Formats: sequence, C-alpha cells, structure tokens
Amino acid sequence: MMLREGWDVQNVSIVLGLRPFTSQAQILPEQAVGRGLRLMSGISPDHTQTLEVMGTEAFEEFVRELEKEGVGINTTKTPPPLPVTIAPEKSRLIYDIEIPQTEFRFSRNYKKIETLDPLKIPSLYSSDKLEEERKIFLKMEFPVTETEVHIASLPATTLSSGRELVSYIVREVMKRTRLTCEFNNLYPIVERYLLERCFETKIKDIEDDKLRRHLTDISIQDAIIDLLVKKIGEISIETKKEVVKLGSFKLSKIPPFIWRRKHLRCKKTVFNFVAVYNDFEAEFAEFLDKCSDIEKFAALAEKFSIDYLSSRGAIRFYYPDFVAIQKSNGEIIHWIIETKGREYEDTDKKDEAIKKWCEDISKQSKTEWKYLKIHQYNFEKLKNTCNTFSELLKNLFNTA
Repeated sequence: MMLREGWDVQNVSIVLGLRPFTSQAQILPEQAVGRGLRLMSGISPDHTQTLEVMGTEAFEEFVRELEKEGVGINTTKTPPPLPVTIAPEKSRLIYDIEIPQTEFRFSRNYKKIETLDPLKIPSLYSSDKLEEERKIFLKMEFPVTETEVHIASLPATTLSSGRELVSYIVREVMKRTRLTCEFNNLYPIVERYLLERCFETKIKDIEDDKLRRHLTDISIQDAIIDLLVKKIGEISIETKKEVVKLGSFKLSKIPPFIWRRKHLRCKKTVFNFVAVYNDFEAEFAEFLDKCSDIEKFAALAEKFSIDYLSSRGAIRFYYPDFVAIQKSNGEIIHWIIETKGREYEDTDKKDEAIKKWCEDISKQSKTEWKYLKIHQYNFEKLKNTCNTFSELLKNLFNTA
C-alpha cells in the first residue's frame, strides 16, 4: 500500500516485489522500481548508486524486459537459513554473568535549544553556490561486465515548497538528536539560518526557487542537518563526570530471543547458543571457550548498552560484543570485549565511553572491569600461538 499511496524513503537499494502486480492490485511494477531510483545519501564519491530488483514471476517478467536494453538479471534459489531461539539454560547457570546497570552519562537540556542563535552558526556555502545548475543522470549498465548500455539526463522534477523542505530538515535534525517535541521551537531557527546565514547571503523568501532547488540536493541537506545536529548537541548536552551504578542484571534473566544470524555451541556460556554476527566473532568465541583462564563468557547480542556522544552531537547507544570473566593468578577481571574487522565512524567515541564506564564501575564496586578492543588482523596473527587469554593480552600489547 505504501508503494501505491506514498513513499518517504530515499535510501532504497533493493526492491523486492512480492505483491501481485496486476491491474486489480493497482500497483504498477514500474512504480515499484521507481521507488528505488530516488537519490540517496551516503553514496560513493562519484555519486553513483546501485539498485537491485527481485520478486515474483510477474514482477521479474517485467524486470526482464529491461534485458532488451542490455541489463543482465542474476537469480538465486538458495533460501536464507532458519532462525534459532537463543535462551539461557538452567544446566549452565554456573556460567551466568552479572552486569552492572548505570544511569545515563549524557542528557539533554531542552530549554537551552531555544537560546540557539542561528546567526552564530557558521555558513556552509558561499552565495555562488545558489547560482550552480544541477543535473541528474540515469545510467543503465550490464552488472557483470559493467558495460554501459544507456545514459540519459533526467528532466527536472517539481520542486517541493520551501516550507516542506525546511520541515523535512527539522524532522531529520530531531530524529538524529532524538528530540520528540521541539519542532515548533526548531523550525524558526532553521528557517532563519537558511535565509540569512547558510549561503553567506540574505534570501528574502523561503520559497525562493534557487534556494528550493539546492535544498532538494541530498548532499546539501545532509551537510545542513549534520551541522545543526552538532550545534544543538554543543548547546544542550549535559555530561556527568561519573555514572552511578543503579543495580545489575543477570544474563540468565534475559528472555529467549530469536536469532537469524550465525550461531554456535560453546561450553562456558549460560546460553544454549552463542549469537554472533560474523565468522570473526564466531572464531573469537571459540577461542574464549578454550582459554583455561576464562571462567565464563557470553556474546551480548545487543542485550547490554551504554550511551555515548557521537561526533555529530547526538546521544547514541553502543552495544559491545562480548563479556568475559578471567581468573589469572587469583585475580578476577571482568572484561567488556569488542571485536573489530574494520573501523567505522565514532568508534573512538564508543571506546572512550566504555573505558570510562569500566573505570566508574570499578571504583563503585568490588570487582574490576576492563575494556579490550581486538582487531581481526591482530587476532589472526596471534590466535594459533596463544592458549590463554593472558597470553593473548601479552602478545597483543607487544604487537601494538
């Protein structure tokens, strides 16, 4: 029904057509495919985006008509694996782990948002930017050889009104800053910023054609939204130097949950399966299970998180991969462990937040909590030479 009546999603990279595409259903296949042709944000520097299309026989029959234009269609008949139920087991309670729960470190003072002066926010573009012409090209190519079949310039579409564009920017700012009821306060601030500051010139009317044309550009929208999110964060975020422990929860009390990704059986965990996202996590879980100095561990599977402040000024949540308890030389250490195949945005912010969390909890409790991030390339080099977690730590830090 959404495909027929309206659609407000831009980042579409796959169209899966499972409804009957008939005149009675009133859903046109070209309309469904068209939903994936909207320009999206966060694409490659060459501003090229790829759309994959699949679906019912009737839908794919329509798509195969594109082959007459030279576009190849790849198919697969392998179904996805069935999900499993992951749950604590009573026979494994000796491997249960208790994790502290704390208050949030970051909070937002909403009253301070009203004091944000749009004229003190930096400009993003010069006035010359408004004079630039924008064109959108649609290219069809054979996916295997990447042979170009056809390229065409798309005609200019009807521009949304200035107020609609400002409203969209305000809603996105609210979404990324996790605001729920500040629209009426934010709208005049954002509109004034766009009219008087953003382009280093004063624009008389929010319905100005040049302004509207550029506000439809995804990259310009994102730049404006990111800047506003950051400035709102700077003015409204309040940070606690130390978070207070409020209680704790046991992994054995986590209700059973469905897992559709990779999983494996291990001994030293309270769960029937270890829930992991990839082969690296699975291999690391097996390593922990074999370490003689690891008493117990668990994959957290997004069942534990702490808050952190992103580089864009938004309050977000970080979900570590593993918790493990090490006994070495009579000393008990609780580890929060993150396995990393590659670094993403704000990884440093997450590291900083969980390290501070461990410091705070260690001060307030009689247990020692530490954080470890292990990169896949380091683990690959060390996994066959280490029989204990202590040996891994020693070699890891020597390697670093």
